[in-house]
Amino acid sequence: MAGKAREATVFVVDVGESMQATFAEASDGNKVTRAQTAVGIASKLVQHRLFFAPKHEVGVVFFGTSDTNNDLQDDGYANVYVCRDRKIDVPYVDALTGVSNAPPGGKGSDSVNALIVALDLMIKRTKDLKYEKSIVLITHGSSAQFGDPDLLECAYAALGSCEKGGCCKQDQNGQHPH
Repeated sequence: MAGKAREATVFVVDVGESMQATFAEASDGNKVTRAQTAVGIASKLVQHRLFFAPKHEVGVVFFGTSDTNNDLQDDGYANVYVCRDRKIDVPYVDALTGVSNAPPGGKGSDSVNALIVALDLMIKRTKDLKYEKSIVLITHGSSAQFGDPDLLECAYAALGSCEKGGCCKQDQNGQHPH
């Protein structure tokens, strides 16, 4: 009988310039930004995995950050920060700390670059092993344009329609077969 696939999720959180806008006002009168809300959501999701699915591996990627920390930074993937020593792993307290201590944001954010870094992280961790994989993008949307061909390419890759070379399958007209 085949074993159950392990699970891995990468949370991709936008803390860029557009996320610095005030989203709401707290009961104490403090302003709450979109970035604070996004980080709070990511923190709760990681916390949920920690308490209720401790074997579910997680990774956290912030984009729109003033710092850069990822395996693709030498290739131009700036303002994208991978927590937890650039890895996906089971959610220990360090995962919560990494999310809670999000790097400073406010820079230009590029969701495609962040998704490419997240895909790279996921591929390196899961390789050819049996995993149920997911990537959760937390943004209000200005960093992603519907129909963006680069974003669609990332979506196809995330859905697993990519060959090992990293390029999505295309038909003879250069169109995706999906």
